[in-house]
Amino acid sequence: MSSLIAEIIEEASDGSADISGVLRKAVIASSRLNIPEMREWMVNELNGYGGGKKIPSYRKIVGTPYYLNPALGWSPIIFSSVKEAEIFSKREITQSVSELETLCKGHEGQQLGSPFSGKALESINRGMGFPTNARLNISVTELIRILTFVRNEVLNWALKLEENGVVGEGMKFSDKEKDIANRQSVTNIYNQYGDIKDSQVQHGTDHSSIAVTHGLAGEALLDLIRELKACEQEEKLSDDEREQLKTCISILEVQSRAKKPNYVIVDEVIKSVRSVLEGVAGSVAASNLPNAMSLLFP
Repeated sequence: MSSLIAEIIEEASDGSADISGVLRKAVIASSRLNIPEMREWMVNELNGYGGGKKIPSYRKIVGTPYYLNPALGWSPIIFSSVKEAEIFSKREITQSVSELETLCKGHEGQQLGSPFSGKALESINRGMGFPTNARLNISVTELIRILTFVRNEVLNWALKLEENGVVGEGMKFSDKEKDIANRQSVTNIYNQYGDIKDSQVQHGTDHSSIAVTHGLAGEALLDLIRELKACEQEEKLSDDEREQLKTCISILEVQSRAKKPNYVIVDEVIKSVRSVLEGVAGSVAASNLPNAMSLLFP
């Protein structure tokens, strides 16, 4: 006759076995042994941590925040402080183990994007100075780490039961086995991260924080916008390049109207402009750009 604990040990130690299947058997064992704390944890792993449930510390991961640059595509976000970077780089993973297993299959070594929304996205957009999409790039390795932790916890729990003489012959447990199991300690660690608050956010750049408020720089920004509008009429530009240039101009116009323009954003947009205008380097309009740029970034 089979032993329930032995089956759990065998499947949990088999890396090819789905952890969701192992958990279902472990839920049966914890229910029949009357271990509510362990059963609750296993059920949460099977069903996910929705509804405001407390998230275990091993399900809090770190990724890399990205925003959608209209001209360059997805680019990393650089924050004005280490604290802000840490807050926006953390994410609580609430999906069930079966969902995580599905996400991981065939994507080993890759990254998945988890979108920012609500107040977090509003804060990012405020820092950028224009509306955009943002996401946290998460390594699949982080999800595999969560699944491995769950598998190991179940395995160690079952091994400890077996070591103490709790085996569950015929899928049943004696009163003695139940007593032994309830004296076995169960530990789950929960640590909550702080809430995301208003942050100053910047584009992907080598600078962590730049503040330029000199009047000359503001005038130079308006000059740059005028020069770019002249370049917009260049015949050498393709339709795509012209559209990218329009986007860059729109972003710069937003910054020019701000009380304190974010020159990190301006710097990044100029990099995009340089890339777009490479094909019109010989034009009169494009030749005026270096002067405007040098006033902004001497």
